[in-house]
Amino acid sequence: MAAARIDKIKSGYVDGPPDLAVEIVSPDSVERDYENKRRRYEEAGVKEYWIIDPLESSATFLVREGKGFVEKPPKDHIFHSNELPGFDINVRWQWQRPLPATLPIIRRLLDLR
Repeated sequence: MAAARIDKIKSGYVDGPPDLAVEIVSPDSVERDYENKRRRYEEAGVKEYWIIDPLESSATFLVREGKGFVEKPPKDHIFHSNELPGFDINVRWQWQRPLPATLPIIRRLLDLR
């Protein structure tokens, strides 16, 4: 949650929609994640919705424009959150085999390069 909305975090719940929702698709959740949750998050006012799909080795990034979501592709394999500045994801890390070393990723996420 963005610092300006930190007061929305209450004991045991968040009062209002999150700035960012992330779903990891499983075989049982394809329709739920791509259709049902997308519609519910859109109606609730979520600003960004990321769908990480290991079944298809893909990531879908939906960003609120007006009343609805618009898909935004990553640039050079990196998607930068509009709602949480400094928070991004390199989609190549998801599908790389073997997986990349943990420490460089943590440094990258914390911007300690």
